[in-house]
Amino acid sequence: MPIAVVVDWYGPYKTYAELRVGARDWEKGSKVLYMGLEKRDDGTNMANVRYIGLSTNPSTRLQNHTKLRDPSLSAYYIGEISTAGIPGKRKRQIAPDLDAAEGALIALVQPDLNTNRKKPPNDCVVVYSRFFAKQDPWEPERTPVWFPPLVAYNSWSGEWTK
Repeated sequence: MPIAVVVDWYGPYKTYAELRVGARDWEKGSKVLYMGLEKRDDGTNMANVRYIGLSTNPSTRLQNHTKLRDPSLSAYYIGEISTAGIPGKRKRQIAPDLDAAEGALIALVQPDLNTNRKKPPNDCVVVYSRFFAKQDPWEPERTPVWFPPLVAYNSWSGEWTK
């Protein structure tokens, strides 16, 4: 089933310890994505997304995550799914909107610490990302230049729009 998802990203968290503290703001049952970044040393505001994951219990999941402890990671974001989910009985334990958003972002961005899910999604997916400062969750920020604000995949034609 085609799906459109809005993700509200909060950050950046400068250290893994800061991310773990920030994850406590999301309760069990929250649908969140998270990503770890490697900032470039070339004087630009560019970054490489090295890992993207999902969780419905971020306060526990992010407490001991081996991939996010990679020493090359220097910034982190937590993204909350802010759109309503798909009603009805699920085929999988993970919510379809959360699963589709993670899969589409991994397939497009190709983070090197992700070893799975690098193939395009099986269905049409649109992911719209909005960014907010962790200190002021009501004030939107510009989308970072290193991240696509809109990701759309057409499974019928195999085309990406970004």
